[in-house]
Amino acid sequence: MAEELYSDGFANITVTGTIVRIDLMVLAGQDAQGKPRFEVRRRLVMPIDGFLRSYAMAEDVVNKLTKAGIVNKRTPPPAPGPTIEASAGSAASAVAPKKK
Repeated sequence: MAEELYSDGFANITVTGTIVRIDLMVLAGQDAQGKPRFEVRRRLVMPIDGFLRSYAMAEDVVNKLTKAGIVNKRTPPPAPGPTIEASAGSAASAVAPKKK
């Protein structure tokens, strides 16, 4: 049986050469203002080609969820320019659970 690893999302994605590093975050309570506080607990490291295959698989799942009416795609705000590094906030606006 495969080992399971839980993550609430990606905290950061960094590309160095041909290697992609994805920092996995988990909810770790709340800050003083009551906002969720996340901590990086693990890092997933893979070659770019593996990352691109994984992205294609995830995109296929999102398309199926959208077609089934489970989620709605949001239009993200225009980005200031291309970047190599992404953070948790930038990916959060891409897909949202469907409101009932």
